[in-house]
Amino acid sequence: MISIGAYGVTGNPFNRDIFKQPTMTFFYGSRPGGFAKDKRGKWHPYGMTEQVVNALKKDGVPTRGAKGLANKAYTVIRNRFPRAAKVLDCLEALVDVCPDGVLHWTSALGLPVINRYHRPITRRIETRLRGRRRQTKFVVGEKPDAWRSKARDAVTANFTHSVDAAHLQMIALAASNAGIDMLCIHDCFGCIAPHADRFNDIIRDQFIKLHRRNLLNEVRQAVRLRVPKNVKLPPLPEIGDLDLELIRKSFHAFK
Repeated sequence: MISIGAYGVTGNPFNRDIFKQPTMTFFYGSRPGGFAKDKRGKWHPYGMTEQVVNALKKDGVPTRGAKGLANKAYTVIRNRFPRAAKVLDCLEALVDVCPDGVLHWTSALGLPVINRYHRPITRRIETRLRGRRRQTKFVVGEKPDAWRSKARDAVTANFTHSVDAAHLQMIALAASNAGIDMLCIHDCFGCIAPHADRFNDIIRDQFIKLHRRNLLNEVRQAVRLRVPKNVKLPPLPEIGDLDLELIRKSFHAFK
């Protein structure tokens, strides 16, 4: 448990709002962050610190301890979910060993995925609105060299989304073969009531089928093909003992 009072934060010590977003975004590569000055010399929070600041402001609580609280939350999350942290570390290390900082892999259904970012080239354009001068920033291009730090920050989220997208595609194909018309919104799936039981089975079946593959190793092997043999790749995290077949019986997996 984190003692929020130690960071000058008052209020409910079990406040879920403070830690919900940092916990969720950790698995997408979010960092503790802190405060940084903009070009006008004003301090702004970023990373998990910004998330904590927003949560504290919502409850009308002083935010002076937000940075320390975000750093402590980050440490606790890593310790509480060590296997997930190792997956994140492995993906980021794979970006590091790519000579151009660009990680390539292929999804379970053969879709090429390219984790590539470039720093934007921006231009400020001045306009007038109701007699007042406004400045708008437009992206007009990108710098040629890959933005390695951005690629590291984004790779876990992109890997996760590529897996989710493959699951969706597998469900759509299996549902079509079963004569079921489906709708989907993000990670929610729907069909007409008479097909609900069968459709639910399809969702679980395809989830199990997808995750029987060592998807992280497939990304690692894609890197192995692109780098010299003498380049040492990060080790794969140990696979846990979860019985995927239990997904069929999990009420909360897909309701």
